[in-house]
Amino acid sequence: MGNDKVPTLGNGTPYADWKRRVAMWEKACTIAAKHHAPILITHMSGEPERVAIMLDPAKLAVDTGVTYLITEMDKQFAKDQTIRYYDTVSEFVKFTRMPGMSIEEYCREWNHRLCRLQDVSTLEPGKDLMDGTLLGYFLLENSGITPDQKLLLRSHMQSQSKEDVEAALRKLFGRKQIDLDQGERVVSRDAQTCVLQQYVAEQADA
Repeated sequence: MGNDKVPTLGNGTPYADWKRRVAMWEKACTIAAKHHAPILITHMSGEPERVAIMLDPAKLAVDTGVTYLITEMDKQFAKDQTIRYYDTVSEFVKFTRMPGMSIEEYCREWNHRLCRLQDVSTLEPGKDLMDGTLLGYFLLENSGITPDQKLLLRSHMQSQSKEDVEAALRKLFGRKQIDLDQGERVVSRDAQTCVLQQYVAEQADA
């Protein structure tokens, strides 16, 4: 039915996410357009519901009712969503691997933060937040490995994409258990090169 899985909006719902879901729901909904806005309001709670029920019913119960609803809701919630987005971007780009954190843990946490950033994004569904190479740059630069290790890693990679950077980091500094941090022992450049050459050979045979 056209009213199945109506997008809900409450105090804990990301506003931008709700707007994206509304856009998709409207395309699939078989109910007359003049009923869309009232139906959406009946699936709100908390502060969003309080704001929505104060709107002019005559402007809601028309074919352009959803446009009116979102325009008025934007005035209240879009600014908060923008602030949240900027805060999440800041947390993402500033995240670095701390001493003692393994590369596996770092990659998992980095991907988790990327998912959070995508959740609060105001972009349309399917559009990338950043170029894959830029994501790869942040992933590598904040990994906490030494400049020599970064140089060697880059010289043996086919591309600088996020996927290739992550695969190389996990392969070289995950299961290999190479000491990444300043401390008890330092891995020599020759030893790092040896491991990298082994990695390249394994990739070629794959």
